[in-house]
Amino acid sequence: MESGEFFGCAVSKGNLNKHIDSVHHKIKHTCDLCRKSFTTKVNLRIHIDSVHYKITHACDICKKTFSRKRKLKNHIDTVHHRITHPCDICGKTFTQKGTLRIHIDSVHKKITVPCKICGKKFSTKTNLRIHIESIHNKITHACDICENMFKRKVDLNRHIDSVHHKIKHKCDKCGKLFDQKRSRRRHVNVVHHKIPYACDICGEKFLTKRNLKLHINAVHNKTMHTCDSCGKTFSFKHSLKTHIDSVHHKITHTCDICGKKYSQKNDLRIHIESMHNGITHACDICGNTFAHKSYLKKHIDSIHNGDSQACDICGKTFILKSSLKKHIDSVHNGIKHTCDKCGRTFNFKGNLKVHIDTVHKKITHACGICGKKCSTKRDLKTHIDMVHNNIKYTCDKCGKAFASKAYLKCHTASVHNGNIPTSILISVEAETKPCHCGIIKRILLPQCASNGKTYTSPSFLDCAKRCLKNDGNAIYE
Repeated sequence: MESGEFFGCAVSKGNLNKHIDSVHHKIKHTCDLCRKSFTTKVNLRIHIDSVHYKITHACDICKKTFSRKRKLKNHIDTVHHRITHPCDICGKTFTQKGTLRIHIDSVHKKITVPCKICGKKFSTKTNLRIHIESIHNKITHACDICENMFKRKVDLNRHIDSVHHKIKHKCDKCGKLFDQKRSRRRHVNVVHHKIPYACDICGEKFLTKRNLKLHINAVHNKTMHTCDSCGKTFSFKHSLKTHIDSVHHKITHTCDICGKKYSQKNDLRIHIESMHNGITHACDICGNTFAHKSYLKKHIDSIHNGDSQACDICGKTFILKSSLKKHIDSVHNGIKHTCDKCGRTFNFKGNLKVHIDTVHKKITHACGICGKKCSTKRDLKTHIDMVHNNIKYTCDKCGKAFASKAYLKCHTASVHNGNIPTSILISVEAETKPCHCGIIKRILLPQCASNGKTYTSPSFLDCAKRCLKNDGNAIYE
């Protein structure tokens, strides 16, 4: 069978009649209680039983309830009986027969279902239907409460449950609450069942199969996706698509409220939620707020859970794996990133981008409240936090408040941890050289009179001076 052809299977006369009624005759079965309509009588009956009559099917082992008997059976088979269905070709195992069948058709038989409009191929008819509805028919599902739009009905339902109904999904083992079932399932697999997905080649572990697959393709298989316009290569398809949309097609997503433009829809959504709708995600432990859930998760992992990534060469620890990789590339492997316009080199790609934007493109980021222009997004965020939102960072030890995290960090190091001596002698003949960011000059101070410590950042030094001066113990020359 050639790739791209639809394939048929023997079906009963009853199933054929259901197909004709629902697809071609468009027959709908309406609930008399809430007027919701369904394509089959079976789905209508399940709806009435679970939603209106509150009929559920409980698991005798763990007491978990399900709206359908089939879901209960799948739960018992996969969770308690640990029944799996192995692929006879590659040995990969699946919890459901349907998933195994899709795997065989798409991976081994290379059967795909093409879109007749654009030719794009999909592994399942379900994915094809979602593609046609969202891309070609522009079918979206709107939330009746806040009017947010979603491509898939399942995403709309998740949104309503977690955002408006505030439905939480509790872990039966530790009591932790989650907004979505899949988040709870991932938590149970990783934390309680200890099922991370390990790479057979290097041993690195991932929370999801998708991330493991992306890792293998990018790192070990060296699968690269090349831009036809400029030849630039990317490890991931979505990175290539983002590049083409933003760089070559110049696709931008504009905020209807303030007119700010973003290259990615997700960035626009985060902007609207945090800047205009005032939606923030607060840390239950310390109360710090974040514009996005991913930022909150990184904060909890690094600050409260103590998760850190150590460099095998020098022992330095980092909050994120990406930061560790950047450190190894720049410090130990000596990888440099050169500006095509002036030849200046940088340790990190991000610093090169900031340099090009500010020095060559003269890009500035204006404050929507007072109009002040900042050279980087980070500076703009700091400005808004300090000046307009009046965000303060309070020292847990003495209660003193600071305008930025950097000042608080320096204060803690100098005053409470004693990392900065109470007497610092500063020489005016200090050596100067370009900072790694390429924008400002940094002063390499001579060794400290007390412990020989050297300061390489003027902002950190200035902050240290402020902290010490406020404590009345500093001496400067």
